[in-house]
Amino acid sequence: VDPVGQNQSVAVDFRLVCATNRDLEQEVKAGRFREDLFYRINVLSLVIPPLRERPGDLGLLWNHFTRLHGGDGLESAPDLLDALDQRSWRGNVRELKNVNQRLVLMRSGDRLEMTDLERLAPTGGQLLPASETAMETEPGLPLGPLPEDGLSLVAMETELIRRALAKCGGNRSKTAAYLGIARHVLVYRIDKYGLD
Repeated sequence: VDPVGQNQSVAVDFRLVCATNRDLEQEVKAGRFREDLFYRINVLSLVIPPLRERPGDLGLLWNHFTRLHGGDGLESAPDLLDALDQRSWRGNVRELKNVNQRLVLMRSGDRLEMTDLERLAPTGGQLLPASETAMETEPGLPLGPLPEDGLSLVAMETELIRRALAKCGGNRSKTAAYLGIARHVLVYRIDKYGLD
């Protein structure tokens, strides 16, 4: 680099790590991100799926955050962990961390219980999954009554992506926009479910 006011270059050695929840290729095409900058920083790309797509990580992260927030040796009730596992975690790992911190700080006993989660639900928000009734009546969500004998979320998601791709003529960018997700998330799921 050439420092301002000096006439000699200075060697620097650094690694640049960038993170985003946007599809930068789409942002470049839409004119919202500089193409030259994209090609400068896009050396190695890692796509990290959201927490809801890697449920096996939830318990590990939860235990890590419990220790981080001063709860060393503090156990969590199995029904609490089950309830946490059912959430969609729209706020991803940050949301999980905040919920954990709230429970560790405000717990009522020597272990984290389902009652702590219920008691500390924020005003106007939900820490627990919405009821089936709410899901079925949410505007714009085409869900009928859920079957009594269970269903496969993976099968439903696979079929939804397959139909959306067909509706959008196989165009991945249009399909991602139609489903309201980033293109790289769609590509990850297409690969994951073998929909090529």
